[in-house]
Amino acid sequence: MKVSSPVGTFPFTFDKIRLHGSRITVHGHMGAWPSEIEVGLEDVPKAAWLALGAAALVAALAISRRRRA
Repeated sequence: MKVSSPVGTFPFTFDKIRLHGSRITVHGHMGAWPSEIEVGLEDVPKAAWLALGAAALVAALAISRRRRA
């Protein structure tokens, strides 16, 4: 996984995932820095819409390629 930021693009490596009540915390490293990502239930709808949009884009591209062939 890569993380893009104003100071550059860095690899993110996962070390562990923990569940704290209704929140998930992913511990890892972004480049040389220890970091963590915390996701809660309020983040799921936003992430689900983004994933659905990406899936729709991929499907549209696949259909477009098939029609050209």
